[in-house]
Amino acid sequence: MRKLLIVSCFLLVLIGTAAASAPSQPLYVLDDFPTNGTILLRDATGWSDLKVVGIGDNGATAPNYMKPFLWEPGYTAIKQLALPSTGGFVGGAAYAISPSGQIFGTATTTGGSSANNAVQYYSDTVAATSLDNSTVTRQMVRNVSADGTKVVGCYATPSQATVWTVGTIGVSEVTGGGEVYAVNNDGTILGGITSTLGWVSRDGGATLKSVPVSETGTVTTVAYVSNDGGTVYGSETIGTNYHGKIWTWNGTDYVYSKDMPMITGGTSWILGGSGGPTAAYSTSGDGKYVVGNIKVGTSSVPVIWDTTKASPTKITDWLTAEQQALIPSGYSITYVYGISNDGTTLYGEVKSGTTIKGFVALVPEPATISLLGLGGLALIRRKK
Repeated sequence: MRKLLIVSCFLLVLIGTAAASAPSQPLYVLDDFPTNGTILLRDATGWSDLKVVGIGDNGATAPNYMKPFLWEPGYTAIKQLALPSTGGFVGGAAYAISPSGQIFGTATTTGGSSANNAVQYYSDTVAATSLDNSTVTRQMVRNVSADGTKVVGCYATPSQATVWTVGTIGVSEVTGGGEVYAVNNDGTILGGITSTLGWVSRDGGATLKSVPVSETGTVTTVAYVSNDGGTVYGSETIGTNYHGKIWTWNGTDYVYSKDMPMITGGTSWILGGSGGPTAAYSTSGDGKYVVGNIKVGTSSVPVIWDTTKASPTKITDWLTAEQQALIPSGYSITYVYGISNDGTTLYGEVKSGTTIKGFVALVPEPATISLLGLGGLALIRRKK
């Protein structure tokens, strides 16, 4: 009886701690930014300490239309992140957030990408700081390592694959690489593309290993590399369609392993919903979950694939009734852009007519957590 009491108290402490730190509902819809504008979610932390970053578009003309934002549960509205205090910056975008909450993106003097500067954002009151003191233009941030030490992307035209080391002003070029999308947890393994091929660097960017096409297509995205570099997720363009692909390391080269499965009637697997840069956020850090959209006929269907299962699941089937009830009337989920590094936060967009809002949801669904709690109590009873 005493053991039961101790274990029960321990569970109550855990439940109380989770309740104190977790969001109060399993799905949120983020409103327009600013009034009558549009927001695009670009990255999120795990659910237990939820933070979401992205781009706000107020519909105005350049140079003032694009703004970086941060949202957390409890905010009455999303907050515009403070731009650098010098340099004449008027807009920007928050593209990546590490699990510990470090925010990275770009700031621009024109509202467009041609004058972007890679920066670290902090809050709505603390001015952003530059990651790069060079004069090269068109700097683009695509991802950040989970430990927050390496920021990856590209700069210039044509694109030059780039790695920024946080805390050290300056840039490292990836020779021969066009753009970096994928980075493992400590920044030692990178994945990216050029105009002609996909590649992985197993030594932080010093040398590149090509990711071969499996059919007659072109590798268009390397979206994920595992921590040991042994597994790669990406996509291939074959005809007019995208095919999700998985490659593995054989000790010498990367070789095609298999296609990502489709849902019934699917013809195109678009990682990260809209492909390209959004594909960088389409997988959890352990590679268990992949999110995006699958084209079925003329429709684009948002999906999540638990890679331990045979096929993806439509988001409308994945979300619980409680979560779907929190989506405003008249809105539907149109894209799933990404999933957090720890696989607990799913995010994308909902749309009604021409109005777009962001959504963020718990993964796995609350029902699973409830069942886990019941299972834990049953286990205690069996040990009585």
